[in-house]
Parts: sequence; structure tokens; C-alpha cells
Amino acid sequence: MPKKEEKKEEILEGFAKNEGKEGFFKLQRSIPPGGKLTFEQAYLTIGKISGTKKDESFVRWLKTNSLAGPEWVFYREEGVPFFSLEHPAEAVETPVVADTAPGKGAGIAMKRKNKKTLDSEITPSAIVEADPAHALELIEKCRDKTILRKAMNIASHLAHKEEHRRHLLRRLEQV
Repeated sequence: MPKKEEKKEEILEGFAKNEGKEGFFKLQRSIPPGGKLTFEQAYLTIGKISGTKKDESFVRWLKTNSLAGPEWVFYREEGVPFFSLEHPAEAVETPVVADTAPGKGAGIAMKRKNKKTLDSEITPSAIVEADPAHALELIEKCRDKTILRKAMNIASHLAHKEEHRRHLLRRLEQV
């Protein structure tokens, strides 16, 4: 049986190091400050997307597209920079996209229907914290179902708020 010729794949030597103060989630992995991402791992994740060969051109593409920013430093090995200072990686210019018309409803601020309830002091916590007589007044004034529902949820978790819950349930049925 003849032996198959083994193809030796090129292994990308080197890594990108996060020298920033924050961690990042890039290329489907979490990279903490001081963390390293090998070029081989990066190529396995997004090599096909880049459309480049598994060589220095991929590292340039990685620097300009995925790991752009001053916090990313590229090394061949520990202490040996990948890019020399005289020949930094060329920045890829992004094409200018013409402005398109905004979608229907874009830029419209959403407002509540009942503005009086928004401006008033009726809040779920105000209803629950009030004594039963004052809470009944607040519940009767309130027309916003979301506030009543939130107050009901809060009251259901607290002891000695059965009367509040009864009033809230009755008012929710009315509104």
C-alpha cells in the first residue's frame, strides 16, 4: 500500500497581545488585559473570512480589521515585535458609504400615552411603601397598567401587603 504524501501546513508564528487596561471579547474568545491570541488561533477562527493566505498578509489584515487599536501589540515571539517601526502595517481605507434614507419610524422618540402619570409621584415603590389608605388613593389615581403590575409584583414579595394586593388586583381589572 503506497504511503500518502503528508502535507505540511504552515504554522503562523507569533501572537497579538492585549496591552490595554480592559479585557475584550474578540474572535469568539475572551482576552483579558495582558492576554495573548496566537495567529494560528485567529486564522482558525476567521481565516476564511479574511480571504488572505496563511502568512504575513493575514497578520496585516488582522491588525487593520479585527484587532485594530493601540491596545493590541503584535509579536513574532516574546519581546520581538512583528512589525518594525520603519514599515508599519498599511491601514486599509474603508469605502465611504453614501447616506441612505432612514427607515420608517427612525428617530421618533417613544412616549408614554399618559403623560400625567409619568410626571406624577405615582411609582410602584410609592404605592407599596404607603399606608393602606394613602395607597388606595394612589391606586385609584393611577391609570398606567405597567406601574400597577410592577407594584403588584413588589407587593407579592413583601409580608403584610395583602390589602395592597387586593386593591391593585381590583384596579388592574378596571383598567
